[in-house]
Amino acid sequence: MVELLPDAAEHRAFFAGIVETFHREGLGPAVAAFTAGNEDDAPTHQPPAPVTPLSPEAVSRMADTLPYFLNHILRQFTAYTPDIAALQAVGAAERLVPAGGRDSRGQRLYRPSVALAEQVGAKHRDFPGGHIGAAEHPAAFADMLAEALTEVRTEVRTDTPG
Repeated sequence: MVELLPDAAEHRAFFAGIVETFHREGLGPAVAAFTAGNEDDAPTHQPPAPVTPLSPEAVSRMADTLPYFLNHILRQFTAYTPDIAALQAVGAAERLVPAGGRDSRGQRLYRPSVALAEQVGAKHRDFPGGHIGAAEHPAAFADMLAEALTEVRTEVRTDTPG
């Protein structure tokens, strides 16, 4: 949802550049450019939490699917623009759970969730880990997600007449 950011054009160009690098130079340079371009803009200076290592099978699956991701998903996915007025009209502030990985604060991949929360008036939450916190800290991530969804469900029930 980089389209929600004031510097959206810069982000569109970044993601297009990743795909161009993949086509011109291959997967390794594209992944390196993607990783380098998602470094902290404003580091939190917090020590990273211990990470649950990904299995070799998971790493292999990710490597196998990256070409498809780069060719058919990255630009399209990052170009999505939510309809803020429609979200506000259906009570998104009480129903959405915009969140980002706590270790990703300040990064390109974190900022859109904060912008969405601000624009619809929802509470933003920081989940354990970085951009792939669900894979890095599965148990803590699941616990926090269950807590957030329970909180949202409770708010919706108490705010809904009848």
